[in-house]
Amino acid sequence: GQTRSAFAFKINGAAEYQLTPHLFLGGRLTADNSGDFNDAAAAVYLRYSFETRKSPVAFPPVTPKPYYSGN
Repeated sequence: GQTRSAFAFKINGAAEYQLTPHLFLGGRLTADNSGDFNDAAAAVYLRYSFETRKSPVAFPPVTPKPYYSGN
């Protein structure tokens, strides 16, 4: 016999705030769950822009990607 399950969920979130015309504070959150597989990740970052930014932060914010994100 076989047993099958179709329950799955995924949550993503990102936020960024402009502290000064050059400095940004942000964070992101992800979570996955499907059967026996559990995964979660969170990150907080500080980003510096060499050019002055007077416009608001783009939404959704473009979060930095890790140098190595696995396979």
